[in-house]
Amino acid sequence: MSADERRKGGRRRSGRLRALLACGIALGLGSIGTFASWSTGASIAPGSIKAAQLDVVADGQLASSTNRDGTYTKATWAVDDLLPGEVVAVSFTVSNAGVSEMPFDLRMDAYVEGTLGSSLRFQFYNGGTPSASTPLTSVQGDTYRQGSCSGGTQFLGSTALGIGAGNATPIVTTKQRMNVGDTRSYCVLIALPEGSSVYTDTGILNQKATLVMILRGTQEGAP
Repeated sequence: MSADERRKGGRRRSGRLRALLACGIALGLGSIGTFASWSTGASIAPGSIKAAQLDVVADGQLASSTNRDGTYTKATWAVDDLLPGEVVAVSFTVSNAGVSEMPFDLRMDAYVEGTLGSSLRFQFYNGGTPSASTPLTSVQGDTYRQGSCSGGTQFLGSTALGIGAGNATPIVTTKQRMNVGDTRSYCVLIALPEGSSVYTDTGILNQKATLVMILRGTQEGAP
């Protein structure tokens, strides 16, 4: 075999080899695409889900969910021997003691119970310190009380409150935002007005009334 023939034969073998290699590579790629499947995954374990807690506290009382919608009797609001023309002042605080960083909107209603209730008039103040109202009880001599809410800002002038829970009078009608930890103070003037109808009405002598405040905290933005 001549050198040229050997060279030509080598080139043909080389050509066949390249063809086989190319075919092998093509088959190899086909095998990877068909049989090699990779996958991975991850899971998330959920944490506990807990509802928020709104907590309206009156004078530091009725805290926690066990006292929700509870009633607190403020013994220091007792008033004896109220005379026509006298005015006494009392105060209280409202706090947001919720366990979540959730503000609430505060609203307030009030009503009176008892036969004296319709004769009384009330004024409400943001802040203010009761003054000139002592003694509230055990009144003696010529004591004539003319109480005031010193430093307070009046938001409801002299008004008669509804009689009984079913006739409560709205006091705070514009929602007041309270963040968790906030405390607001309020002052109330209670008066038995002068006037012939009061002086001559023997039916109110020794009669009594009870002032009831209803404090409602609702999630901010709720109706």
